[in-house]
Amino acid sequence: MADQQHLNLLKKGTDTWNNWRKKHLEIRPNLNGAYLRGAYLIKANLSGANLIDANLSGANLFGAYFTGADLSGVNFSGADLREVHFSGANLNGVNLSGAYLAGVNLSGAYLYQVDLSGADLSGANLNATKLNGANLTKADLSEANLGEADLSGANLSATKLNGARLTMTNFRDADLRNADFSGVNLSEINLSTVNLSGSDLRNVDLSEVLLSEANLSSANLRGALLSKADLRGANLSRADLRSARLAEADLTRARLDGALLQEADLRGANLKGADLHNARLEGALLREANLGSAKLSETNFMQADLTGADLRNASLSGALLHEAKLGGVNLSSADLHGISLAGINLRRANLSGADFSEAKLNSALLEEASLYMTDLSGADLSDADLRNADLRNANLSKANLSRADLSSTSFNGMLLSGINLREANLSEANLSAANLSGADLRNAYLGDADLYMTNLSEANLGAANLSGADLRGANLSGADFSGANLSKADLRGANLKNASLNGAQVSDVLSEEADLADTVSLLSPRAKSSIVEDLESTPR
Repeated sequence: MADQQHLNLLKKGTDTWNNWRKKHLEIRPNLNGAYLRGAYLIKANLSGANLIDANLSGANLFGAYFTGADLSGVNFSGADLREVHFSGANLNGVNLSGAYLAGVNLSGAYLYQVDLSGADLSGANLNATKLNGANLTKADLSEANLGEADLSGANLSATKLNGARLTMTNFRDADLRNADFSGVNLSEINLSTVNLSGSDLRNVDLSEVLLSEANLSSANLRGALLSKADLRGANLSRADLRSARLAEADLTRARLDGALLQEADLRGANLKGADLHNARLEGALLREANLGSAKLSETNFMQADLTGADLRNASLSGALLHEAKLGGVNLSSADLHGISLAGINLRRANLSGADFSEAKLNSALLEEASLYMTDLSGADLSDADLRNADLRNANLSKANLSRADLSSTSFNGMLLSGINLREANLSEANLSAANLSGADLRNAYLGDADLYMTNLSEANLGAANLSGADLRGANLSGADFSGANLSKADLRGANLKNASLNGAQVSDVLSEEADLADTVSLLSPRAKSSIVEDLESTPR
């Protein structure tokens, strides 16, 4: 309980009180539990005083001295505490909600679980202050010095921290939802597991910052510097990362679903296992990025640079990749079922084992691409460039390869029955021992192609160019060669039973031991004469 004499002296005003203090330096004022709400105590000397549980709410204490005072449990809510001196004071359990503390010096103070909600601490010196567990909701800490301060477990939701000094500040497990960090340098700060959802971090320097498992959902990180930041397992869903710099950042297993990443720099970033479905990455730089096993369904990569990126086992169904740069990309075992990649450049890309079933790859550049064991069933590859592509063991059932360039491509031993290769370029292609029964090869170019032991039974080769093709031992029974060019083709040992050669060019054909049963009757008179002449002139 307060000493009534001390309390009466204080109520007479600052001048009376301060003069009394000068004359009685040996006395420690007892103002325990004093009711001083709204008191006018500008520059009052309350150093060393006992003010435990006192009520100073709304008081004007501008420039007052509380050096070494016991202020535990004091109610300072709404009080004017600008330029107040708190050095060495006991502030345990103090209520500072809504207080004006602009420019105050609280360096090294112990403010554990103190209520500072709505307080004005702009420009305050809070260096090395213990604020763990404190309530700083909606407080103004702009331009404050929080270097080495301990804010672990503190509630800083909707707090203004713009321009604050945060060197080596501890935010572990702090709640920073909707906090304003604009203009702050957070480099090398540990923000792992911190809740930063909805925070304003525009253009903030977060390079090399520890943000693993942090909650940054819906945060504004536009233009932020996050190069080499540790964001493993972080929640960045719906975050605004437009033009952010994330080069070499670790985003392993991070949540980026619905995030805005247009024009972001993610070169060399690790996004393995990350969830990016429905994210927007138009124009983003992802060169050499690791997107292995990432969820990329419905993700927008339009005009993004994915050169050399690793997309192994990634799920890309429904992703938009129009005008994206995919040179040298690794898409092995990736899921691209039904994707639309018309005109895409996948030259030399590793697509082995990927699922491109029902995909639209018309006019795509797949030259020298690895399509080993790739599922291309039902895919549209019309007008695609597949020169020298590796299609070994690929599934091309019901694929459309009309007008595709397949020159020098190997289909050795592959099952291609019923495939559409109409007007395709198969010059010098290796189709030996392949099954092309019932295939549509009308107007296809097969000049000098290797069709040794190939099954072309019932295939339609009308008007196809097979000049110089190697058809030795091929099964051509029931095939339609109407109007085809077979000049200089090697048909030795081929089965032409019931094949139609009506109007075919067969000059200089090698047909030794060819089975022409029921075939000559299907020839035009000119073709019949040429075949018969070849048979008669062929050395035996």
